[in-house]
Amino acid sequence: SGSASLLEVAQALAPYRPKHDILFLWFSGEELGLLGSRSYCESPLYPHEKTIAMLNMDMTGRGENKLNIGGLWNLPNWSKFINKQHKKIKSRIKMDNDQGRNLFARSDHYSFYQKDVTALFFFEADLDKNKLYHQPTDISESIQGKKMAQIAQLFSACAWALAYENDIP
Repeated sequence: SGSASLLEVAQALAPYRPKHDILFLWFSGEELGLLGSRSYCESPLYPHEKTIAMLNMDMTGRGENKLNIGGLWNLPNWSKFINKQHKKIKSRIKMDNDQGRNLFARSDHYSFYQKDVTALFFFEADLDKNKLYHQPTDISESIQGKKMAQIAQLFSACAWALAYENDIP
């Protein structure tokens, strides 16, 4: 669900020229130990020290009308930035940023975090309630498109503010 949402965000932002470059990256080998993102982080196309942030969407299509953005726990300025974008777009998705600490090291943003890049993890919130996670029954017909769209909209607003408006926490 995160990969499909990212493609939609890329298509929406493509016609506009940003002030800061945006790299839209998809990685493979996450379940095998973040192989793709680790490889990228060892030889990045864009230097880590010039990277504003790594925004990652993963598991965005299931559960209640909630969103968790992992990585905000010790970043009050980034938390304010996210809340500002949430208000700006009048998002109706509920924010629950207390969860996800046990998942933070299990998705591709973590490879960037290990290189001291601000890394934020947009995901569906209460994973314990997602009984389809990594199961054969995890099929596209059970995805909640409306929730995915709401998360992608907030993700887009954040990317837009960073890259096009130079609103950097």
